[in-house]
Parts: sequence; C-alpha cells; structure tokens
Amino acid sequence: MGDLISRLMDESDLCGNEGATDLVVLLDEAVEELTRNRGEIQRAFARMNELERDAGRYRYWRDKVWCTRKPIPGTMMDHIYSATFDAAIDAAMKG
Repeated sequence: MGDLISRLMDESDLCGNEGATDLVVLLDEAVEELTRNRGEIQRAFARMNELERDAGRYRYWRDKVWCTRKPIPGTMMDHIYSATFDAAIDAAMKG
C-alpha cells in the first residue's frame, strides 16, 4: 500500500507542476483517505486471508471426514453437504 501512496503523491506533484490543480486536489484527497484508513484496510485484508484459510480447512475436513456418509435431508447436518453452503462461504469471503 505504501507504494501506491507514493505513486499517487508523485503523480500529484507532476500534476501540480503542469497546472492540473483539480487533479492535485483529487490525488491529495485519495492519499489522505488511504493513509487515514491504512490500518483498517490492512486488518480487512488480513481477516480475508484468515477466512480463506478457514474455508480451505472446512472443505478439506468436509471432503475427507464428513462425506463418508450420505446426508439425511431435513436433518441438522444436511446443509454441510450442500453446494449452496460452499457458495455462501465464497460470497461471505468476497463481501
């Protein structure tokens, strides 16, 4: 992220030298917003990576252990075998 902020700052300087003050204001606002939210953004990416690992572990154990038996529709565990359950995990990870 630091590289992106540096590039935006460099671009802002170039725009300022060329008189494009409207772009300077926009780029400076972007740098300020990214800098202010850097910690939150990094925590969100770390959490997303953690969720990806958790989903991978879930799928591994579901495929290796829980799928040795067929689900009984309507029971508490039938959702574990459902492709829609995997899709829900994927959607939550993207959200």
